[in-house]
Amino acid sequence: MTLKTIDLFAGVGGLTIGLLKARAAGRPLYDVRLMVDNDPEAAHTFRMNEVNVPQSPSGFRRYFVADIAQLTPRAVLEQARLRKGELDVLVGGPPCQGFSAAGKLAIDHSKNFLVKKLLELAAQLKPKMILMENVPALIKWNDGQFYNEVNRLLVDHGYEARWDSLPATDFGVPQLRRRAILAAIRGDLGLGGFQFPEREGPRLYVARSTIPDDIENQIDLAIAASRYLTVEDAIGDLPALSAGETAKLYDKEPFTDYQKARRGVSQFLFNHEARGHAKDLLDQKLRRIEPGGSNKDLPRSQRFEHDDKGEYYSQAYGRLHPKMIAQTITTAFMNPGSGRFTHYRDVRSITVREAARIQSFDDSFIFHGDLARQQRHVGNAVPPLMARGLGEYFGRLLAGDERVPLPAAR
Repeated sequence: MTLKTIDLFAGVGGLTIGLLKARAAGRPLYDVRLMVDNDPEAAHTFRMNEVNVPQSPSGFRRYFVADIAQLTPRAVLEQARLRKGELDVLVGGPPCQGFSAAGKLAIDHSKNFLVKKLLELAAQLKPKMILMENVPALIKWNDGQFYNEVNRLLVDHGYEARWDSLPATDFGVPQLRRRAILAAIRGDLGLGGFQFPEREGPRLYVARSTIPDDIENQIDLAIAASRYLTVEDAIGDLPALSAGETAKLYDKEPFTDYQKARRGVSQFLFNHEARGHAKDLLDQKLRRIEPGGSNKDLPRSQRFEHDDKGEYYSQAYGRLHPKMIAQTITTAFMNPGSGRFTHYRDVRSITVREAARIQSFDDSFIFHGDLARQQRHVGNAVPPLMARGLGEYFGRLLAGDERVPLPAAR
């Protein structure tokens, strides 16, 4: 029997795609009945890709565009065609600006109420499991104030909750993206004391740890030997581009299993369009930064500097290294000054397709809209491979399978 699931704050569907690909003994674990988000553009992108997304086992799946803050439990069940008591899993990734290190840390931030809204809906819908992802800052914010409030709410409604801050690299994603994950399981299911999956071997904390020249101690040697997927493993088969160029066909064969998996049966290439850059930016700045380096590595006279704010932060104008893990893909990855987003081989920022590869989206998933919208949809998504790994682990746990190893990357 599959787990009837609702995905709130679904975006373009990273969580849903991962859950629909989750398997146990070759059978699907999740039947995603409903996706909800207030972004009609994200809904449009997902709907345009439905043919390349696994079908829900029941044959029914609806994307409902709505303001989640206004949703009632009855409306949710009606949209999902479920009766009270039939929902097994509620998942979601509420907007994180209220907790993110990149935004204002305030409990009264309007978007933080959406975290509470998800939990309030869960308390009334009573699913077997709640799975929520958010920024790691949520766990420690204000000495754990929000964390403690959430735990009290869940305990009061009969759930046992566990939190962890997990890197996407643990699930085969070539990106040092760390997310706070809340898993809450209903107490009457007898699964008290459950834990999160653990990676065998050392965990990666610094993206540069996989670069051979940076290996300085036994921990780094072990990390290199563990074969985390690198940037080159993820995007090295995609056509070279100069700034402003576009490629619509592959020009070489994939050379890693990850590349083969992301390509699948795709014959044509989409979203591989390089942003144009001013010639002086390319020649006087970006070209001088070595792979793995950044603005801070340039001589002081050559660095980018804010006119009135001093130097940029350390990752600004950073260049990827073929043997390193990518930094977190944000919603502004085509702006070289917003992070480590300059290609290691080509002198330009990465394309939407390269960012989507690093996020573990298949090449058959096409992003729609202008480049700003595509960046937002890619950067805000939950990596499908991470969603699949978590889904398989907890899905097997709910199914009573005590053998729940961390799923391998695919």
